[in-house]
Amino acid sequence: MMFNELVQKSAIAVPDDAIILLEKAISLYKGSFLKGIEIAWAEDRRKELQEEYGEALAALAKLKEQRSQKQEALGLYLRALSHLPHREDLASHVMRLYREHNMHTDALLIYQRLRQELQQRLGVQPAPQLQNLMQQIQKEM
Repeated sequence: MMFNELVQKSAIAVPDDAIILLEKAISLYKGSFLKGIEIAWAEDRRKELQEEYGEALAALAKLKEQRSQKQEALGLYLRALSHLPHREDLASHVMRLYREHNMHTDALLIYQRLRQELQQRLGVQPAPQLQNLMQQIQKEM
């Protein structure tokens, strides 16, 4: 099966099967599609695959977190966030997990990177819920 098929099948699979499908899909991803080719269709496909890869990482992270595999989930969320740096939900998961591990400085760095990304890309600030999480973490330091 191809990367896309595995990701699609994981969306409707039971959690145990979804984990297997997502792990297989993630293992198939080899980086930027046709890297170095500056043709519009190749650039569009490269972006689509990168986003789908980030979504697969995020889905697997969520499943791992639900199984209390928090260290593994954190690593997957971080990888997903590197491909989808504007995603507030991913930043929130990372910040929360860092907080649970008393890694407050790292949690705040994630917030700062997200704030910068949102400001540059969309001209907006993080959602109030994320701002509140950041303030709670600051108080715990």
